[in-house]
Formats: sequence, structure tokens, C-alpha cells
Amino acid sequence: MYPFALPRLASWLTLFTLLATTQPTVAQRVAGLANAGRMSTLAGTPPNGSPGSIDGPALQARFNEPQGLVLGANGTLYVADTKNSTIRTISATGVVSTLAGQAGNAGYADGIGPQARFAQPVGVVVDAAGTVYVADQGNHAVRKITSAGIVSTLVGVPAALSRSAAEAISSSAPLRKPTSIAWGPGGDLYVTDEDQGCIYRIHPVTGAVRTWVSREQYLAVASQAPRFRGYELVSLVFDPTGAGYVGDGQGVIRKISPQGDVRDWVGTAGEGGFEDGTGPAAQLGNPTGLALGPDGTLYVADVRYAVIRRVSPAGQVTTLAGQGDQTGSRNGPVATARFLLPRGLARGADGTLFIADELGSCIRRISPQGQVSTWAGAPVRLGGDDGPGATAQFRAPEAVAVDTAGTVYVAEGGNMAVRKIAPDGEVSTLYGGLERSSAPARAVYLHHPTGVAVAPSGIVYVSEASSNVIYQITPQGSISLLAGLPSSEGGAVDGRAAEARFNHPSHLAVGPDGTLYVVDESNALVRTISLQGQVSTLVGKLPVYMGPRDPLLGTPTGVAVDATGTVYVSDGPAHVIRRITPAGKVSVWVGEPGRAGDVDGSGRAARFRLPAGLSLDRQGNLYVADLLNSTVRRVSPAGVVTTLVGEAGQQGSTDGQGPAGRLSQPRSVAVGPDGAVYIADWGNATIRVVR
Repeated sequence: MYPFALPRLASWLTLFTLLATTQPTVAQRVAGLANAGRMSTLAGTPPNGSPGSIDGPALQARFNEPQGLVLGANGTLYVADTKNSTIRTISATGVVSTLAGQAGNAGYADGIGPQARFAQPVGVVVDAAGTVYVADQGNHAVRKITSAGIVSTLVGVPAALSRSAAEAISSSAPLRKPTSIAWGPGGDLYVTDEDQGCIYRIHPVTGAVRTWVSREQYLAVASQAPRFRGYELVSLVFDPTGAGYVGDGQGVIRKISPQGDVRDWVGTAGEGGFEDGTGPAAQLGNPTGLALGPDGTLYVADVRYAVIRRVSPAGQVTTLAGQGDQTGSRNGPVATARFLLPRGLARGADGTLFIADELGSCIRRISPQGQVSTWAGAPVRLGGDDGPGATAQFRAPEAVAVDTAGTVYVAEGGNMAVRKIAPDGEVSTLYGGLERSSAPARAVYLHHPTGVAVAPSGIVYVSEASSNVIYQITPQGSISLLAGLPSSEGGAVDGRAAEARFNHPSHLAVGPDGTLYVVDESNALVRTISLQGQVSTLVGKLPVYMGPRDPLLGTPTGVAVDATGTVYVSDGPAHVIRRITPAGKVSVWVGEPGRAGDVDGSGRAARFRLPAGLSLDRQGNLYVADLLNSTVRRVSPAGVVTTLVGEAGQQGSTDGQGPAGRLSQPRSVAVGPDGAVYIADWGNATIRVVR
């Protein structure tokens, strides 16, 4: 059954006892490391939020893409937790509870509290008695929840019901796609129906339905837009005079008189943007959340451009919070705060704004003093935030490089960007970022940058794995193609840069003469690009229809070059580091092929577990991102392997010295001019440094 002989139990016990009594403590191992240095977090914050459904104290609670919000008279915030298909409450003291529905069990059922079922509720309103009305989009219905938690169907015929069951529900006009719900004139409920392009008026007790604005009425105005592309009724609110404001996802807010006359108010349909202005000169994206202040100011959550806007009674639009072309979950002053997908909006009597950040799966808050904070839930961090290192965010940092001035460059696969960290810790984006319709058009879009290197001239090289090319970026952020042909289909061709072909290029290194070394991962090759733009294969076999891998090279996963031109290549699946002499001789330098582990030692007695990125210091020490051990190893010029930081099998994000520090699947390392070791800590979405 087993390819090896199992030892007797007594032998295992003897071995265990020996190990337990001879293994040094963490303190002893730290003391035994020469120049171990202490690891700290240079930039980024480990992800601490994820979608879920947890009740309790606000910041410990979890939501799943909430959309609708409304504030009750007693300060309770009601939340349509859309992906959980539940209705949640947040008390004025910050305690989250589930009012009705059961997370993970979408469907249709009336009943008490957790017995009831909803299907993607998107909007909520509440009356003075605490009765909640829900736009239950997936069930094409309006549901009613009493203060005792009893759920019933006020109007609508859920598609999931049988015909006989549907006929039992009183409904004069079934809804198709309710998108928002609001209190309006006469104390009635008003519901926008995106599919039908109309607004219904519903009696809150009898469920009687009549059409307030018909599809024909709405189209008569909407179709006059120069770039008319249809309608998307997504939000609704009424002022004290009975006038309604409807947000249209085509980038316009329309005003509806109490008599039902529709007219454009701010924005121009089909001409989206986030420029401030008055009336049709202002630009909007998708105004999905609306809330009115007592002075007639309309507050708008624009989900397309991730901003909160403010519209005066005269129709002047200004931006209150958010960056427009940059998303994130950064808290702080409104001028620098960011949102991911701000969907729903509610306003408190004191002027506090509550925002359902759908993609962040949390509830954010803007104080009357202009400070943005997280009110409930933990933001799902997607990275992309620039700024001071302590507040900046990354997503899947794949590789790091350092220039002679100590500036760190990061190939960030998750945000499709190259970021840089200045010596003072300030993070900025050199090039790229997530594609948003709000961002200026780019000459080149990065999709999966996996490697980065920087030349003494300041030119930054970045490998684009999904497009199979190498780009170069100037210090000013101008990008151009260096080698390869952008294509999802890889190849393996040497020659002039424009004619060369790669297949999933990953890690990069710059040699002492300026030659760029490329790990051509899927081809199992190490390639070089000369200063004259000539691409050559340093080692490995050019595959014929992806033929057999070169047994001397294996699968390269990292590369570094020393001052003599000796090349070091990590072979991740074989768990070894290979060395290539200037004469082209390939040998296993440290580690034993096919033998994974976490053993320090000399040469082939050492063990790694999927070694990845490599970097050399001026003394010839090689640093290895030992990915699956979650450690960084150091190999002396004599081939002696020690562990610089981290402890095998113990993932975490703790700062500290030697084994007291914790990493999570580090992908890359880079040594700075002062000897500091920078680490792309992929699992923690941070950049760490050992000094």
C-alpha cells in the first residue's frame, strides 16, 4: 500500500521524544541567527473582512453585499442584506441583529423571523410603528414585516410559486423587477419597476396597486436624451411637497411633480461621468441611492463612480466623498476616503449619512464633520488605495523590486497595476489599476502583472502573464512594449523583441550589464533580453508544441543574477535552487529535487517547499521566498541555508524577529541598497521589510 516501510510505533515515539527535547525555542533560534533583523509591515493592511452573516457588535458583524438602507425613528438602521436574502437591523448602540429571513436560504415563505424567506431584497422603508416594507426583487414582491417579526406578502406574485398559490395572493398588478421603495404622497408606498419602466403606488394596508408614472409617461421624457439607450429606474425619494426624484442608471436624476409630470433635473442620460456642475451640465453615473435633507439637499450614492454626491435645491451637483476614478475602503476625511460600490443611502436627523457599500459588504458612515468610517461589518479589502503605508491597500502583490534610491516597486496582480513605495512609506500607483469606465483611457491595460524589475536608469520592467509580453515603464509612468506580442496564446520564439514570443512570463531580474532575465514559466525557460532588444534562451529547450521540460531546469519560478553573471533559478515544484554558470552549466545548488521540507543546512541537505522569488545582496547572499513554508530563507555564498524570518507551517501577519515574525505565502523578495529585505507577502496583501 505504501511506497516505504512504516516504522514501528516505538521508533516513532523515540523520534518524537528526541525532537521534542532537542528542538530550540523561538528565543534560542532568534539568538542563533546572525543579523536576523526584525520584520515589520512597510505598507498595506492584511485583509480582515469577508462576506458573511454574523450578528453581534457592529464591527464584528458580517454582511453579504447589502443594498438598501433606511433609518427608523428610534435610530435603528434597517438593512436589506441582499446576497444573504435577509433583513438586518443595527441598533443605535451598534448591535447587529437579523430581523427576518435566514442567510443562505433564499426563497419565498411568509412566517415569523427566521421562518420567512426572501430572494435578493434590495430596498426597505419603515413606518412610525416599526413596520418594515421590503422590495423583494427576486420574488417580484413587496413584503411586510411587523415589529414582532411577522412576515407577509403585501403585493406581488413570486415566480417560484405554483399558479394556485399565486392566485391566493391579492395582487392587481404583479411586479417584475422592483428596484427601490419609498414613502410618498398620501402615505402610500411607491415602487420603481425597472423592467416595466414605471412607478407603482401601493396602499400599505390593503396592498391595492395603481400606476403613478406609466412606462409611456416615462419614455416620453427619457427617449429625448441625445444618447438614449433605454431606462434604468434604480432609486426613488420624495420631498415634503410630494415631488419625487428618481435615479436613472443612464446617468440622470429626473424630477416628478405630485401630478406625475416627469422632467430631467440633473445629469444628462447617456453621458456618464463624475464632473460637478448644475443641471444637465453635471455628470452622474448610476445614482442608486437617494436621501433628502431637511433643507432640500439631495444626497446621492453613485455606484458606478464610487462617490457620494450632493445636489442643492437649485440643482447644483458637488462631490461630497469618494475619488471617482479610484475605489477602495479607506476611511478618513471625505476628501481622501474611498468606496467600493456605494449602493444604498440613508440620512440621520443629525446629518449623518449611512452608506451600504455593496462590494465592501459593510455599512459606512459619513459624520456631519466630514469623517468617513465603517459603522458595521468589516470592509472586504480589494486593494488599490494609495497613501501612507499604514492605510494603503494591496491585492495579490506578486513581486517586488527596489531601485538605488530605496523606492520599492510592486507588481500587483489583483489590481492590475504597478505600485511604488517611496522611502518615506508613501504608496502611489506608477501605472495601471482596475479598469473602470470612470478612469481615463489608457494606451495599455495590464491584466496580470506578475514580475517587476528596475534598471539603474530608473526604467521599470513588468511582465504581463496573461498577455505574454514584457513592458517597460518610465519613471514618469509612460508605458511601452519591450518584447513579445500581446496575445492570450503563448509561444516560444527567440529573435528581435517584436518577433519574440513568451508563455506566461513571471519573475524578472536585471543583470550587471543591463540584460533583463525573464522566467518564461509555462515554457520552462529562462530567457534574456539584451539592451539591443534581442531575445535569447539562456537555458532550457525551446518547446515544440510545448514538448517535454528540460530536466536540468524543471519549472522555473524565480530568478536572480549576481555580479559575475551567475544565474540562480528557483524550481518550485522540485523544491530546489539551481545555479547556472556564465558558461551555461546547470546544477542543483541547494535542496534535493523532489524532497520538500523546511530544513536548514548546507547544499543538498537543505529543504524548501515551493521556493519562488529570489534576490541577492552585495555580499552574495541569496534570499528565497519559500512560498509554501511561509518563510524567507537565506543562502550564503558557500551554500549554507538558514531561515531569515517566519516559521514553517505557521502562517500569520505578526511583525517580529526571526521565527517570531509571521508571513503568508510570500511570492517575492528584493534586497535594497542598504541591505533591507523587502517581501511581497501575498497572503497578507502587504509589503514587509526586514532590517
